[in-house]
Amino acid sequence: MKMTIRAALGKKKMLDKQIAAFEREPVFAIVTPQDFFINGMHKDEWSKHVAERVQSFNDKLKYRDRLNVAIMQANANNKLEVPAFNGFDSTTDKKEFISFASAISRKNYYLQLLDFVESLINARNESSMRLDKLNQKAQTTVHERMAREYGNTTVAVSTNERIKREQEMLAGMKPEFLDPAKLAAKLETFRDYLEEYITEIDAILGHETETVLIDVED
Repeated sequence: MKMTIRAALGKKKMLDKQIAAFEREPVFAIVTPQDFFINGMHKDEWSKHVAERVQSFNDKLKYRDRLNVAIMQANANNKLEVPAFNGFDSTTDKKEFISFASAISRKNYYLQLLDFVESLINARNESSMRLDKLNQKAQTTVHERMAREYGNTTVAVSTNERIKREQEMLAGMKPEFLDPAKLAAKLETFRDYLEEYITEIDAILGHETETVLIDVED
């Protein structure tokens, strides 16, 4: 039977639910010679029902496997054109042909990568807030020291000397934000790029799964 990949995925999802539901059904029972009913059914009727349900369950397992094999083969054999990935560096106009399976794997991996980039953005923002607090603390400490050093002096000190002294103090306390890879300024751009990339791959895959046909044995 021919169907689109999207239809096969839908059938597979439905079978997964049915298989999961069967796992909760009782298939064993203990009865005495005086027991005639099980779960509201005569024991002979119940036995027949269970046998039919198990056969149905087995048929569903086999059909799901055929669906899965057909989907995996289609994902491996069919290719689509997607934007080439260029990492942190920049976007690129280059395109490349990869299998459906590779595109699905890439999309899933980039979703994880997106979470990692978000964690980097959070870490950078936290560092930035800590830097601001340390700068404020340094400024306060310098002002206090300047007040103690020059507040009660009777010796005339020029404004330039005061400024120079204040700058010297501040230089000895001022914290520094280290970003050796120059990554901080790239993070939002890279996050947006990843989001657009994932959306584009998702749209391309969605179109292909609705048009590519596979053959699944009934």
